[in-house]
Amino acid sequence: GRESDWVKFFEISTPLLQDSPLFPVVGNHDVHEGGQRAFARYFALPGNELYYAFTWGNLRFLSIDAEISVKRGTHTPDAAQRKWLLDEIRAAKADPKLDHIIAFVHRGPFSSHPRRDGNPGLRALLPELQKAGLSLILSGHDHFYERGVSDTGLPYMVVGGGGAPLYETVGAGRHEGYRALVSRSVHSFARFRVRGRILSGC
Repeated sequence: GRESDWVKFFEISTPLLQDSPLFPVVGNHDVHEGGQRAFARYFALPGNELYYAFTWGNLRFLSIDAEISVKRGTHTPDAAQRKWLLDEIRAAKADPKLDHIIAFVHRGPFSSHPRRDGNPGLRALLPELQKAGLSLILSGHDHFYERGVSDTGLPYMVVGGGGAPLYETVGAGRHEGYRALVSRSVHSFARFRVRGRILSGC
């Protein structure tokens, strides 16, 4: 909600944004001190803007709001957003021009932070989203890099080491509901390559 933070953000980001699109997702800091109003003012996004979808080539992206459009007292998408997510995934799955359906959210379902366990409400919803056709879920929130797979086989990534002070991670290993294949306290970004039905990245 602090105007000076937005000014600094755009000062830092302008060189990148001249050549690259930005599709933001609502985060926990956007619910404090008027942050939601600032988010709406600075970004013109599809749908209701808090959660939305777009297509890029043969990929369908879904932005999940785990902060505002949620069940009271949780970070679980509320009934309207849950229905929207399932409808979007099913429609994308039925589209022969689309090969990958990727969700992105700030507060993700899995985390190997020693004092956090991710977003349990979203984690409980994942099997239904995966059954409908979700291919991958990306998140931030925790300031480290992690990738792994849920117990139901859904790949996930935490890419939260974009510049802020880093958080601890317990490292790779087996956890309740998922397995972290890589989990490191490092600054990071993720880059993907799409070749038809093959999606790879790290």
